[in-house]
Amino acid sequence: MVPDFADAYVNRGQARQSLKDLDGAISDYDKAIELKPDAGVYYARGTARQARNELKEALSDYSKAIELEPGMAQAYANRAVVRTLQNQKAEARHDFETAFKLDPALRESFTKFLERLK
Repeated sequence: MVPDFADAYVNRGQARQSLKDLDGAISDYDKAIELKPDAGVYYARGTARQARNELKEALSDYSKAIELEPGMAQAYANRAVVRTLQNQKAEARHDFETAFKLDPALRESFTKFLERLK
């Protein structure tokens, strides 16, 4: 396999995810990560895992995305959502703060989760 094929797996994974084929999407993201680890692919796999309510795995993927790309505001925000769902309020607040510093426009999209942290 050639690393250039990683993008093809990502594209197919995104298409499968949009069609609600989460198993297929995760399989494609797994293959893309195997070929060429990338923050965006970890983030995408995290969203698919979150949609399957696999919160521990989603949290791990968002954390890896942040490790690879510390400026990825959306990964911090999504990790904060997962932490909110897991009742990890202090960690969620910290992730939201970081996400909003990186991208203030995100705040509007996450108001319902911010309310749960009060």
